Amino acid sequence: MKILDTHFLALACLLSKGHLLIEDVPGTGKTLLAKNLAQKLGIKTIRLQCTNDLLPSDILGYNFYDQEKKKMIFKKGPIFSQVLLADELNRAPSKTQSALLEAMEESQVSIEGETYQLEKPFFVIATQNPREHVGVFDLPESQIDRFYLSLKMNELSRKDYKTILTQDKHASPLELIKNIPEGSSNITKIQSLVEKIHMHTDVLEYQLTLVEKAEEALEINLAIRYRKQLYRLSQSIAYLSGRDFVTSDDIQAVFIPSLRHRCKHLSDSETILLLEKIIKTTKAP
Repeated sequence: MKILDTHFLALACLLSKGHLLIEDVPGTGKTLLAKNLAQKLGIKTIRLQCTNDLLPSDILGYNFYDQEKKKMIFKKGPIFSQVLLADELNRAPSKTQSALLEAMEESQVSIEGETYQLEKPFFVIATQNPREHVGVFDLPESQIDRFYLSLKMNELSRKDYKTILTQDKHASPLELIKNIPEGSSNITKIQSLVEKIHMHTDVLEYQLTLVEKAEEALEINLAIRYRKQLYRLSQSIAYLSGRDFVTSDDIQAVFIPSLRHRCKHLSDSETILLLEKIIKTTKAP
């Protein structure tokens, strides 16, 4: 099973037309990841700091009456970006969290009977603090289901810390990825190419078997939406690896991060151990 860099997985998530959830304590480089991604791809990003008093209109926008123009004007909220970093999402109340549901599923928002299309690509990177932190709300299942991957930032060594502290600028891991041209139109074209990556019947059977075993071991029900997400993620990993077909390694690379956030009744370490066991005991084609 190959272990992929956090930045690599984040890019795969974007190319899958998915969204990314990062669980970690503040100050671990989550904002830098979003900025690196946007800079590498030439797309705009907006950071939204979530708080307990955040309102849905603070994310989506609102209508106001313009005295000069004598008509109602819609003021767009931060969701009208291409990469939205929703920092500490689980500090926002449930009603505000749900404001993201339509946008994450359909790339549009509806406000007072009007529907507004979002820019493409549209990618949400949401961070959440650990459950033991004060003032956090659990993300509802409907919200969790919209996130294709859940990651933790890569642990840094003493050498990594020295490099960061002594250099004003250090190379982004995304610089290692050469086959991604800049620009929104290029990203949407690549997203279309990803959907055409071939998955052999035997590899598809392998994926379905892994998911069925995960449902049994983790005691959860995984709907068709999750199976489609895993399919797309595997295609993205294959594309970034320079192939036009999916292998079992591609599926394994995203299997654990695509499931770890869906098991609220188990600890993260318990979930990972169970999923690693499934991978080891399931014969790959």
